[in-house]
Amino acid sequence: AHHACHPCCQLTSWPTAPTLFGEVFVATEYPESIFLRYLARKFAAKYAIPESGSVLRAIETVSPLPFVGMENVPFLFDDVPARFAIDETGTDRSTGAPHMIAIMLHVLGGGSSALVVGSKCGYLEALLRAALGPDAFVAVAEPSAMVAKNTREALEKAGCDVTVWHRPHLLASGDDPL
Repeated sequence: AHHACHPCCQLTSWPTAPTLFGEVFVATEYPESIFLRYLARKFAAKYAIPESGSVLRAIETVSPLPFVGMENVPFLFDDVPARFAIDETGTDRSTGAPHMIAIMLHVLGGGSSALVVGSKCGYLEALLRAALGPDAFVAVAEPSAMVAKNTREALEKAGCDVTVWHRPHLLASGDDPL
């Protein structure tokens, strides 16, 4: 069976065959929620995130699949950014490294709002939305029209209320970014 595709032709559904992610073996009889719970505990241990709280709940509930595709999920275990697109200027676009994502989530805390300058594929933004709570405003300003569109679509597919602005003048140095 074929999987549904992300706008960048990346998988967005859980695998139908056993898959090895770093040291984690995921098979069809294990639901995605178990994988996400393991991932949250791994982040908590590796990056000194409190075992209770909004950051761990966000990691447990926000799947990376709509944003990075199944083939890039190992970035979460390797602690390296994952390339999610090549924009219209030919620039590689990547997620934040997991340790940076964890630090940002931990530092912001509940009740804050966030503006991300330059999309990180939507995964960081979705985690921020989940961690900061329903009253927070989360937005991303993205210079690439293609990346802004793909980020918006991935966030919508994941059911995340995040505002995505295409701001091409972010590329011009010295300009007011907003």
